[in-house]
Amino acid sequence: MILRRNMRPCSAFYGEEPEVIHATGWYPEDPADEDDVFDPADDKVTERSFNRRKAQYEGLSSAQEVERVRMKRRLNGKALA
Repeated sequence: MILRRNMRPCSAFYGEEPEVIHATGWYPEDPADEDDVFDPADDKVTERSFNRRKAQYEGLSSAQEVERVRMKRRLNGKALA
């Protein structure tokens, strides 16, 4: 089986409505094959999308909002620990 680097749409599910994201990864030439391979960097993109979706659904602050507040108050991870 030959894998090629590509970007394909996939659904990230959390809550009622799925969010379509474009996932970069190594995909087989035959779309019927489901042996996709993702690098750790590829997984981070998908994970960020899932976490954003989860925050929206649960009514939590987004990562960008948390970062904005931390910068405004001059807090770093060490100060919060």
